[in-house]
Amino acid sequence: MIQGPDYECIEELMGKMKDHNTKALQKGGIVIACGMSKYDGDAGVAYVFDRADDNMYENKNELKTRKAGKE
Repeated sequence: MIQGPDYECIEELMGKMKDHNTKALQKGGIVIACGMSKYDGDAGVAYVFDRADDNMYENKNELKTRKAGKE
């Protein structure tokens, strides 16, 4: 969970992760699947974590697809 200043720039941090993964896929390096979700008036924190988890698995599948396209 991210709080404070990192929470305010989460989109920038996620962009850096995407850039890292793009370079890692090109060079055969290690990729890092990640997902995030911000609180949006949800009934509880579990909903935020569930969305983040779903986003992480979506990212993981995208990375697998991109890796398979390189091989």
